[in-house]
Amino acid sequence: MNWLYEGKPYTELTKGVYGFIYKLYLDDGTMYIGKKDCYEEVSKPIKKDLSKRTGHVEFFNKLVLVNPETNYIAVSRKDKAALRKKGIKATRQTYEKLKSESNWLDYESSSDEVGNRVVIKKEILELAPTKRSLTYLEVFWQFKCDVLNEDNNYINKNINGTWFKSNLL
Repeated sequence: MNWLYEGKPYTELTKGVYGFIYKLYLDDGTMYIGKKDCYEEVSKPIKKDLSKRTGHVEFFNKLVLVNPETNYIAVSRKDKAALRKKGIKATRQTYEKLKSESNWLDYESSSDEVGNRVVIKKEILELAPTKRSLTYLEVFWQFKCDVLNEDNNYINKNINGTWFKSNLL
């Protein structure tokens, strides 16, 4: 089943899109509003030949504590000076940040509310250019559609983990 955006099938990402707000129509007549990131970021240690992997974004360093008893333990940059004062050797491990397309095309929500219900229609309400705007737009659409109102057919139990259906009244 394809996503619908503005009444048309949406199968390829538009340039500049980070994610989208969606509405699922379920077989029991209920609906659910959520968000989906279209990209995933993963960090991996650099390759020994220093070549870039597919989806390369950048290289970055992490401070690593070298301790023979516990092997390597990652610590923050702020701890570097404190470690050296204690006489503990610290080094930096170089990592590669990778960005790849997520499973957005086949996605049908990770929410417990949707559970084992059958999705009969997947609609994209709005596209978001950044992660921050994606979160804002999710909250905006959930309030706009009044998903916490008992009279509506929405199964959302909360908005942004702050407003809960169970303790509003």
